[in-house]
Amino acid sequence: MVNDISDVDRLCRIFCNVIEEIVTARALEDTNGVKLSRAQFDGLQYVYLHPKCCIKDLACGLSVSHPAAVKLVERLESRGLVTRAADKRDRRVVQLKVTRAGSRQAAATIAARGEAIQRIAARAGGECSADLQACLCAFVRAALESEKDTSGVCLRCGGGHSDDCPVCQAELELLGRLRSDSQRTCRH
Repeated sequence: MVNDISDVDRLCRIFCNVIEEIVTARALEDTNGVKLSRAQFDGLQYVYLHPKCCIKDLACGLSVSHPAAVKLVERLESRGLVTRAADKRDRRVVQLKVTRAGSRQAAATIAARGEAIQRIAARAGGECSADLQACLCAFVRAALESEKDTSGVCLRCGGGHSDDCPVCQAELELLGRLRSDSQRTCRH
């Protein structure tokens, strides 16, 4: 086999796998409550961070089709984690909301993921956490060359949004403005 990948590329892919296959997977296993697949957690997290979003927002935020978002909502609803209700202004629009159980599950999993990352950084020793954060911020900002890039990698953090985010800062450099709240999520 020809070795055609650089060490940096390999490390970047390994890093991404560590976050998904170890950190997120363990956070999902360690949190008390309903056992969720990663896709289900991603959906729950999106609704948790975007109160009263609609199915179209969820589909756009997760980059899935509308039918896939509907099925995801049905699964989360059957587990008692989200509810659906018609919008008061436009009854054709279905708004999504996390239940108390869904809110507890999302918050616990997000916290467990953050704690796991902190533990790993502490085990790495030294200034790993600060160095890693600075390196990742610089890397992300250097990678973003267009509005399409910034929109494509945006996490659509909802209530957790910060204008100091490297994606927002890159967008400010590219476009001369920060996103407004209406641009942070998809809207019908």
